[in-house]
Amino acid sequence: MKNKKLIKWAGIASLLIIFAIATQWSMDDGTKPMLTHETSPAMADIDIPDNVKKAESKEEVMKFYESLTPGITKAKSLEIATSPKQTYSIPEHEGKLYINNVWYTRDVIFIYYSYDLSMFEATDSKEEPIKKLPVGIADVQMEALDGDIPTQSFGGHLNTARPEHSIAYNGKLHTFTAIPPIRQKDAGNFQRRRGVPFNQTVLTSFHVEVNDNRYKTDASPINFTYAPKKVF
Repeated sequence: MKNKKLIKWAGIASLLIIFAIATQWSMDDGTKPMLTHETSPAMADIDIPDNVKKAESKEEVMKFYESLTPGITKAKSLEIATSPKQTYSIPEHEGKLYINNVWYTRDVIFIYYSYDLSMFEATDSKEEPIKKLPVGIADVQMEALDGDIPTQSFGGHLNTARPEHSIAYNGKLHTFTAIPPIRQKDAGNFQRRRGVPFNQTVLTSFHVEVNDNRYKTDASPINFTYAPKKVF
């Protein structure tokens, strides 16, 4: 059992190195949200580059996530991973951005999101492999709703928007990013935050880059839950 835990956290530690998370905290800059809610048609028939993986079922998507973030399947069964189900539309694009799941682990918070494959329509070629996906979350901003957290920003995640960290299913491209544990007023540095229980609904907004154009979402309430005693 101990060896399995070591293997799991070693996998997550390697992901931290890959992600090269750059963290900073800043006060709200007052930028007005640029994303609004609207409906858009399904994009299941959009062509995508050959080097982007394709799935034929939700189970295959979960197996893909499990291979990159070991433990997410069990976390969902234990209801440790939450499902915000927040949806945002992107100006000048037909596609939407979806925040699907959030998993608050001891070392990082995984944010699993997807977007409509119509975002690939803006790429130059669908026949050649791509090195970078056209859409990615570049920055995550948080502010307190009812709790004791200061306004903070986590940046530097766009390097995770790569084909090998993504899979296409049912008209959407599924991928994820990671941020450090949320900073509380009484637990400022990273090491102290790692073991601090957390259960708050936080106003969360995202800076989204689409082909080098950046948009900010509205701030929406998302519940983040971390219980050290439930870590497996």
